[in-house]
Amino acid sequence: MIQGSLARRYARALVGIAQETKTTEELGRELLTFAELITREKNLHEALISPMLKRDTKDQILQELCTRLSLSNVITNFLRLLNEKGRMDHLERIASAYQEMDDEAEARVRAEVRSPSRLSQDEADHVREALSRLSGKEVIMEVKDDPDLIGGILVRIGGLLLDGSIKSQLCRIKEEMSK
Repeated sequence: MIQGSLARRYARALVGIAQETKTTEELGRELLTFAELITREKNLHEALISPMLKRDTKDQILQELCTRLSLSNVITNFLRLLNEKGRMDHLERIASAYQEMDDEAEARVRAEVRSPSRLSQDEADHVREALSRLSGKEVIMEVKDDPDLIGGILVRIGGLLLDGSIKSQLCRIKEEMSK
């Protein structure tokens, strides 16, 4: 709980800067890029959170990475601040909180849609429009194939799960028949 609260405070501060400079989307993209990099590269992640390395050494690593990734001064300084405060281990949660706050400010919601086979563009657009009407917000969809579903779709939007899969319908029928 405390870690989540801490991540939200850092994210809120960065969102504030981003809104002032009208760079919310760009800074969010840069933060996510860096967070994904250190999640993917376990050795890099371990080095940046290791108590064995001096903060100055970590700062040099950060500077080099930010330069190679062409990250803005705002994100570079933000990452250096996290390093200075010993908070690099919170980066993934900060990036997630930033995205949530930005989505809320922009009236967007993210949805994960699972279907047994790849949706056509028309089908995906139809699902996005329906979810947009349901939520009253712009919907950013991530579509994944899930052959276990047999048919229909499964949607996770915010904290809501909409299950229109044939698999779950068959399970419900089975339960009803066993009663």
